[in-house]
Amino acid sequence: MTLDDVRRIFPEIEFSEAAGVLDMISKNPEQRQQYEARLKFQRDEAARLEGAISEGIKKGRVEGRVEGRQEGRQEGLQEGMEKGIEVGIEKGIQKGALLGRITPLQELLGILKPTEQELTSFDEVQLLELAEDLKRRLRTRGE
Repeated sequence: MTLDDVRRIFPEIEFSEAAGVLDMISKNPEQRQQYEARLKFQRDEAARLEGAISEGIKKGRVEGRVEGRQEGRQEGLQEGMEKGIEVGIEKGIQKGALLGRITPLQELLGILKPTEQELTSFDEVQLLELAEDLKRRLRTRGE
């Protein structure tokens, strides 16, 4: 087909331009080499750009993971501290309630009260055992 045949059969501009390029490079070997060199450069440039984009994406993912881990650790630390404070307050309230039960029982039984420092050194289990022991003594006192 001639250039005019192609343009007549395919009136779209893209086909017309492609046919013109083919016609031009088929007539002059030097222009054909220039055309192929330009195509090679365009392909190389596209591959280089694609490689750079891919490398940038990889680097961004790595940096994102690092930043995400750091933020996660900070948030976890903060949440852990807050939870620890809550648990500490709750345990303090429970221990205070036990101490509040033990002191009157000791007074009723006429037992020498341990100092506040001694009572606060007891753990929760020891305080529970002491309170139960004092209750049992109070019940059996009149028998």
